[in-house]
Amino acid sequence: MRRVVVPIGAGLLALFVAEAAVAADLPPLGPAPEQPIVEFSSNWYARLDIGGSLNYIFPGSAFGTNFTSTSIGDSLTGGIGIGFRKDWFRSDLTFDYTGNPRFTGTAGPNVVAANIASLTTLANGYVDLGTWSRWTPYVGVGVGVSMLEADSVSDSSAALGGLSSSTNWTFAWAAHAGVSYVISHNWMVDFSYRYLDMGDVHSNIPGAGSIDYGNLTANQVRLGFRYQID
Repeated sequence: MRRVVVPIGAGLLALFVAEAAVAADLPPLGPAPEQPIVEFSSNWYARLDIGGSLNYIFPGSAFGTNFTSTSIGDSLTGGIGIGFRKDWFRSDLTFDYTGNPRFTGTAGPNVVAANIASLTTLANGYVDLGTWSRWTPYVGVGVGVSMLEADSVSDSSAALGGLSSSTNWTFAWAAHAGVSYVISHNWMVDFSYRYLDMGDVHSNIPGAGSIDYGNLTANQVRLGFRYQID
């Protein structure tokens, strides 16, 4: 048995030495080819915002008499939008609803009241101010239009209770400041302040005249979510 094992072992050793010699003559293997990096996100994003609106209205007039005092309640606000981001600049088109705060104003002996709501469309531009540990502060401005609606109009002297709604379109503008935080590959959250000027609110009362409620503005604090579209 010993005589059989020794030749087999010698043959295997010779075969190993021969393969090693052939391998030594082959050129060295180069580095593995680099795999392309796949970028999933486009420059487009969708957004959703909710928040609180501290409303203010500059006094107007009712039936030719200036308001001596006015007040308007606070309300919730919410909106959606679609935007495009490129490096440090982004822009979006937003649609926001603010309402339905109750307006009350005194003009001479008359006390006028109405519910006032607004639907505002803005084209916005923002400048990112740098990123630190996923946090990116920014500032921006927006211009557009507001559709203002005065509903449930009443007047103490003329007994104009429960009139149908009156709608008018006005120029609107906004100033933004906020900070965004990257949650994941696609999601960002926004914490922002917005000053919004929605323009003048009007009602035309058949047989009585017109009411200029005044210029409606708001200080808004909002929480928003942005989704970067793949």
